[in-house]
Amino acid sequence: MEDNPTSPYGGGADYAGVDLAGADFAGVDLARANFVFANLAGATLAGANLARADLAYADVAYADLAHVDLTGANLAGAALAYVNLTDATVDRANLAEARLANAQLPGASLNRADLRGANLGYANLTNAVLVDANLVGAYLARAHLAHADLRGAVLAGANISSAVLTSANFIATNLADALLLGANFAGARWDSDTIWPARWADQIRRGSREREPGVFEVTAEHGAVVAGPPSS
Repeated sequence: MEDNPTSPYGGGADYAGVDLAGADFAGVDLARANFVFANLAGATLAGANLARADLAYADVAYADLAHVDLTGANLAGAALAYVNLTDATVDRANLAEARLANAQLPGASLNRADLRGANLGYANLTNAVLVDANLVGAYLARAHLAHADLRGAVLAGANISSAVLTSANFIATNLADALLLGANFAGARWDSDTIWPARWADQIRRGSREREPGVFEVTAEHGAVVAGPPSS
């Protein structure tokens, strides 16, 4: 592949459509590599440099990507079920419509990542950093986001039902029209710029205490969103 300095992705090694299932790329510099539609299922890429790589629609299920650098990478529509992205750097990456069910992302950095419509059901995002991330319409049912940093993130229309969000940071987070049924917000922090779904806004406010001027914390006894008819 010839280098295209005007393209945000690609320009590196070309593996488009190649079957690389189980391959070992641990620690390899694969910046700007082209993996579009490639099969990387079960591959080992721990510690690899995949900055601005193009993995659109690639099959990366069950692969080990712990500590990888995916800054600015394209993973739109990629199959990432059960992938290990522990402590990975995924800042500004495109993960729109990516399938991340049961993925492991504890401690991962996803600042300003595009996760619109992504499937993160049952995913582990404990201690993940998603500042200013776009999660519009994302599916996060039963995901674990304890202590996650979601400051300024947009989760409008997202499904967060039965998710664990204990001690997460929702300062200036937009959750308009999100589905929160059964989600546990105990210890979560929010402020006057946080936008809650209209159906549950009063419940969240009543169950919170002001911890510092303008900053509120959901109390443990009212942390779980009531699994009944929401208030109108």
